[in-house]
Amino acid sequence: MIYPKWLGSRLSSPFVDFDFCDINHDGIAELIALEYQKDGLKRVMAYEWTGFGFSGIAILGKNLLMDSISEFCFEGRDFNEIH
Repeated sequence: MIYPKWLGSRLSSPFVDFDFCDINHDGIAELIALEYQKDGLKRVMAYEWTGFGFSGIAILGKNLLMDSISEFCFEGRDFNEIH
């Protein structure tokens, strides 16, 4: 079940789509957002909940043309360095 924890209008950048995924295998799902870069292309950004809001922890992909987070392939990527 998802319920609002934070009611801000955006993350670090305006976003198109999002999902939750435990990318660093710590038992806590991170917020994965497909968001606009300043140049109009998109990036995939990982955020963690800090108790007050979300904090960016990693750029997972950048300079992308996709329209849905489901188009981003997590397979074969090593996220062990993400805290």
